[in-house]
Amino acid sequence: MPIDEGVIKFNDRDYQVTPALSEHDIQEINPARERLYQLKLIGQNLEFNVGYGNISQRKNLQTLCSTENPQFIISGSQTGHLAILNGEHYTQVVNFDINQNKISAMGPRTHISGASSESLTHAAIYQCNLAIKAVIHIHSNAIWQGMLNDNLTHTPQDIPYGTPLMAQAVKEAVKNNTRGYLAMAGHEDGVITYGEDFERAMEICMALYEKYC
Repeated sequence: MPIDEGVIKFNDRDYQVTPALSEHDIQEINPARERLYQLKLIGQNLEFNVGYGNISQRKNLQTLCSTENPQFIISGSQTGHLAILNGEHYTQVVNFDINQNKISAMGPRTHISGASSESLTHAAIYQCNLAIKAVIHIHSNAIWQGMLNDNLTHTPQDIPYGTPLMAQAVKEAVKNNTRGYLAMAGHEDGVITYGEDFERAMEICMALYEKYC
């Protein structure tokens, strides 16, 4: 795993500190995240002491920010070590500009340092198809290597995570699909699944887990 894993590379100076999300806001995303943590597909790399993996859900957020971009909630940066999250561990992405490498987000700063370092990648996927409501980013060397060996959908090896280039590469891989998967060849162990809801996104993730792990 690269040493800069989990490093936020985008501009998030517009981050607004707000109260924690409610239990209602995270009632669908949190059970899926807990299951992924139990399988060690989201977690903490003890060697480098950094978290890995994240999860998001498209939401129609009630904010003062007027935008045509998809808005979503996403697990906060460096929360991978936590077995159970609550509303203080999620961030709301209310706007973004992939070309400018910029995220506008809001949420608590109590337990997190901001939106996940992969927020731009999630944003790019939501832009591909309005039907996509859930995005899962896991880490598994077995799944990642297996997908690459089988030449399944993947991004180019020379494109690093958390960058506009990765976001664009992901859009090219997702196209207009409503559900699917991809391996991030330039982001060691990184795999993404997505779908119309968490049930479908998790089904795809579990199928990959059963096949390669």
